[in-house]
Amino acid sequence: MTRIAGNSVIAPPCCQTSLTTLRYASMNFSAFEHWTDGRDVGGLMTQDGGLCKCTCGRYFLRSQTEEIGFLPNRKPRPPPNWDKVSLLTRVMGKAQAERQRALEMYDTRPEEEIAAEEALLPPAAIAVHDPELPEVIAQAQGDRAMLIVARRRYWRYLNDDFREAYREHKEANAAGPAPYRPTSLQRENMQHLTLMLQEKSSPDWLEVAELHRELGEPDKALECLGYAGGKDHGMVRLHQGLIAAGDQGPVRFRY
Repeated sequence: MTRIAGNSVIAPPCCQTSLTTLRYASMNFSAFEHWTDGRDVGGLMTQDGGLCKCTCGRYFLRSQTEEIGFLPNRKPRPPPNWDKVSLLTRVMGKAQAERQRALEMYDTRPEEEIAAEEALLPPAAIAVHDPELPEVIAQAQGDRAMLIVARRRYWRYLNDDFREAYREHKEANAAGPAPYRPTSLQRENMQHLTLMLQEKSSPDWLEVAELHRELGEPDKALECLGYAGGKDHGMVRLHQGLIAAGDQGPVRFRY
């Protein structure tokens, strides 16, 4: 189960301001669909890669910020007539206890007081939506960490049209793999991402193998699978089977 503990107050690297981001108490990575390119569809967790936008217009990663404070979850507003105690509660002598419980559960202050306090809180970091990713990539030149996050997200985003064709292919029980024909834009982005990932000291070899497979480079994909660790044995076998079947596109799978 995904639970939110409150909000972290962060200082982004771009300017002297304060922003808030969610702090999770627990995370649930379940999803309706898992795909070999890393996309989770209908999941309970965001897949933003930590990419945010500041109020000044600059992009940043949450890992590049300094945490300067914490705001716990705010109490909810009370329901209507929360302070109206039933006759039975009065007769049983529980009126004071019920009121005290409500005061602990809800924020019962006047709306004006609550609004004035909220106006003083730092604004939330702005979510970055997939169509913005080309702008992020253009702005992030020289920031390798941000480029990897942006190009990874762009890779998955550009594959989304294929996902629909893949589902239709499966529903029709068509023979063979669903045809995957990446555009020149997709190929260029995957090639850049592959190079950056392979330059890391400890690449995710399954991810690199997936990129090579989608680029139509099965021999390179198999080579990368040979470097994957033993804990990924099941996923390695999945990728090996896709390569043997001549399947080039991302596929849906179950853990």
